[in-house]
Amino acid sequence: MTLATVFGIGLGLATASATAPAPVAMSSQSSPSSQASQSSHDGVVGLGHINFPVTGSPTAKHHFLRGMLALHSFWYEEAADEFRAATAAAPDFAMGYWGEALTHFHPVWNQEDVAASRGVMARLPASARVTSPERAFIDAARILFGDGDRTTRWRRYADAMGAIQRARPSDDEAATLYAVALLGAALGERQLDGPATSFRPFAEAGALALAVMARNPQHPGAAHYVIHAFDDPDHAVLALPAARRYGAIAPEAHHARHMPSHIFVQLGLWPDAIASNEAAWAASEAWVRRKHLDTSYLDFHSLSWLLSIHFELGQRRRADEALGRARAALTRSRDPGRLPLIYATMAGEYLLQTADWPRMDELLSPLVALANAPTTVPVANAATTAPPSATCHPATERAARANLEARALLAFLRGEAAAARGDAVTVANQADALSRLEPSFESATRDDWKIRTLELRARTAELARKPDDAAAALRQAIAIAERVPPTGPGGNASPRERLGELLLRQHNPVAAVAEFSRALAIHPGRTRALLGLARAATASGAPEATAWWSQLASSWSAADADTAGLDEARRLAEVPPR
Repeated sequence: MTLATVFGIGLGLATASATAPAPVAMSSQSSPSSQASQSSHDGVVGLGHINFPVTGSPTAKHHFLRGMLALHSFWYEEAADEFRAATAAAPDFAMGYWGEALTHFHPVWNQEDVAASRGVMARLPASARVTSPERAFIDAARILFGDGDRTTRWRRYADAMGAIQRARPSDDEAATLYAVALLGAALGERQLDGPATSFRPFAEAGALALAVMARNPQHPGAAHYVIHAFDDPDHAVLALPAARRYGAIAPEAHHARHMPSHIFVQLGLWPDAIASNEAAWAASEAWVRRKHLDTSYLDFHSLSWLLSIHFELGQRRRADEALGRARAALTRSRDPGRLPLIYATMAGEYLLQTADWPRMDELLSPLVALANAPTTVPVANAATTAPPSATCHPATERAARANLEARALLAFLRGEAAAARGDAVTVANQADALSRLEPSFESATRDDWKIRTLELRARTAELARKPDDAAAALRQAIAIAERVPPTGPGGNASPRERLGELLLRQHNPVAAVAEFSRALAIHPGRTRALLGLARAATASGAPEATAWWSQLASSWSAADADTAGLDEARRLAEVPPR
């Protein structure tokens, strides 16, 4: 897994009475009244098209619909701004408060700020006039932000949205909001090789979203939720049409530009994934310029994917350039707590990929400062997990979490650097340090650090000439890592790839072939697994070796000339250099 995973518009308004609102649609075609708003967005147009009847003034509807379109693309900061603008224009506009409350609920990201959502819902005027469908949406939100633990509330909310959708089967908003509620409620239940029932909520969410796309090909939420529903190696092909469309549906939203790469990566379509994430980064730059935001709000998630994908293609120089962009943003940022960790995850990935450990102190200096910052907040019990909005920078809990993650990341990277120089004592000490930090993490990220600890344990065992113990540690890491389907470009090396490489070093190529083959089945097109498989197949005399070398040489067709393994791949695949 990648380290980073640890981490204009036009408006058509229709007049309507308060008791019987007419459908209001927002699309990329502007009306004269929206031209001023459109020109303020640097000429970037388009968040999609939805039909959502609401009770309110034309101005309130204008902001509400733009907020809903942004919400469907998980552009929570922009959505919150628009919903607040709607209620500022019309204080009795009930659906504006409902929408703002939902911006603190991030289902697919497993994040929420219940206190913030409750605060917004408390401002909803009791005298506000709403229709029956609007009242149903509001009542469902009260369940989501009501009493009970997170799992219970999210499941009850999904049930409530399901009831709304069944009562209104032709309502696209009911369908898409139910789809994303299903995705959130099913978090943690999806298993890579588990029973079919573990995939059922995702299949239902995908089916709902696909049906909406058939009725409205410009619906951003429909395309978005199809991608999330089928974001695994077995089902990704079902989302490829949605992935091809989504960036064009909502080009203003950087997350909409990024999301197609989830499917491209699952299918090993690396050039498409690069184009998707470059577009996302550019869209975030346009947003930061337009809103005069701190550089910490740039889309570093997409930038970190770019770094990993360039390494997949053997393009270290392009990866170096991506890291340089992150460092430049860090130097311009006024946020002392958020960006250093984001940058450091990329720098850590770079070090793991290149083994350029002499540069570690230089590249990780911002991380060291963050790790040494004092903190007194009990991170594992923090109630608020939502990222900062455009109007609220990191809370104390988030700063404490960043401090904890910085210390864990430093321990892991220092352990890897020590392993590279054969210092078994330091590797073991860093593994112990990382293990002591594990209980402080929330359950959502604790497993990631457990995997890292086991990888260091494996390093220690191999240095102690105990290959069986090393393999056992890696198998424990595999069991954790492969509980759920992979997402993202994969990063430096998966535990299974590490096991395959260990087996090769132990002169067991037949067993290594099995591990690398499984790694590729889980994550198609991974060049590290391809290289390992080709080497293992060659060593074992398997006739398929030439085909693996040929596939690797093709993947590296635009690789840097000094990429390790490139000459080997071209020679054994009999592919001439560029």
